[in-house]
Amino acid sequence: MALFRFIKVPRHRQYEYQPRYWNPEKEKLEERIRNRQEAKEGGVEGMRNRVRTGFRQRTFSQDQSYRKRETFRSNIRLLIVAVALLLITYTFLTRYLPELIQLMEAR
Repeated sequence: MALFRFIKVPRHRQYEYQPRYWNPEKEKLEERIRNRQEAKEGGVEGMRNRVRTGFRQRTFSQDQSYRKRETFRSNIRLLIVAVALLLITYTFLTRYLPELIQLMEAR
C-alpha cells in the first residue's frame, strides 16, 4: 500500500554550526575582568555580579564539601521537623482522642 506516496513530506532542516576554536579559560578570564571592572565602578549592577559570582563559585565549582555539608544540615533539619510533628500528633491523639471517642459514642 505504501509503494506510492501522493504527498511528499519535506525533511526537516538541520543547523550544524561547529565553532572553529573556543577557549573556555579565556572566556572565564574575560568575564572575571569585566566583573571586576563593574565592581570597581560600583553601583547596583556591580554588586549583583559580585554576589552572583560568589554564590556560583562557592556552591558549585570549587567547594564540593560545602554542598555536602549543606545537604547534611538540610536533612537534619527535615528529620527534626518530622520528629516534632510526630510528637505533636502523638500528644494530640493521647490527650484528645479518648474525649472524641466518648463524644462519638454519646451520639
